[in-house]
Amino acid sequence: MYWLIGVLASLCLIFATRFYLLRREIKRLAIQMPDFAASARYGQRLYLEEHDSALAKAVLEINRMVDVYENQLRRVDELEQNIRLSITGLSHDLRTPLTSLAGYLQLMEKAPSPEKQQEYLAIILDSVKVLQGLTERFYELTRLELNENSYDIQSLNLEHAVCECFLRFFEEFDRKKIELNIKDAANPPEVCADPMALQRVLYNLIQNLLRYAIGTVTISFYEEGGFHAVKIGNETEIPLPNHIDSIFDRFHTADPSRSSQGTGLGLYISRKLVHGMGGEITAEKDKQMLFIIVKLRMDHNM
Repeated sequence: MYWLIGVLASLCLIFATRFYLLRREIKRLAIQMPDFAASARYGQRLYLEEHDSALAKAVLEINRMVDVYENQLRRVDELEQNIRLSITGLSHDLRTPLTSLAGYLQLMEKAPSPEKQQEYLAIILDSVKVLQGLTERFYELTRLELNENSYDIQSLNLEHAVCECFLRFFEEFDRKKIELNIKDAANPPEVCADPMALQRVLYNLIQNLLRYAIGTVTISFYEEGGFHAVKIGNETEIPLPNHIDSIFDRFHTADPSRSSQGTGLGLYISRKLVHGMGGEITAEKDKQMLFIIVKLRMDHNM
């Protein structure tokens, strides 16, 4: 009988001790909570000194919720910073066409000759087109930054898409005395891509070529690690940056004066679009030769 009382007393002591420790642990957690919200963004998390499976699970879930919240805050901060930088860069690029518009409109008020009027109107229309292009790119950039762009991924032939886009600009290349050397793909490069997004990427690359390429533009296709790739190479007189990947930075421009019509957004938007399709876009250089490589996932159903 005495041994039973002893066992019960021991159990009571164990439970009482356990209750005391848990109560102390809960109090310690409660003390952590007021400073927790402020310090969570700097890596602070709740922790236990005494192990209890139920309490440990609750603390783990709280820490996970904080991780999610912290990631969301970080994403919001990045978006805010990106949009602020985009607005700053766009404001800089808007200055040139707006100044041109204001100047030539003032000249138009002086009633110049019909020939001069036509000349001024042509310049004004060019400035308006630049402004339209800038606003369209900024709208596209904002959608991409906010992840509002949707992709209609389909199976398509990369070689056909590239040739179709480049041949649409054949006359422009011819006027610039740029020769196109398109090499046939060894195998049909069937890829998973959004046709409109891919077209936008190719148009951005073509606009860069028309601005900066000289001589011959070489286009070739190859396969690598589950991707079909198109490699576009051209020589340029514009100095290439030491860190060639910087050409994909937002508002990077080959012309430091920013006097050209290029905003520097084209390659940045292209990288966003290619990544949205699950692909990769990179750059390489060899002296004054620039190579842009676009890789898209193979369509293994073909």
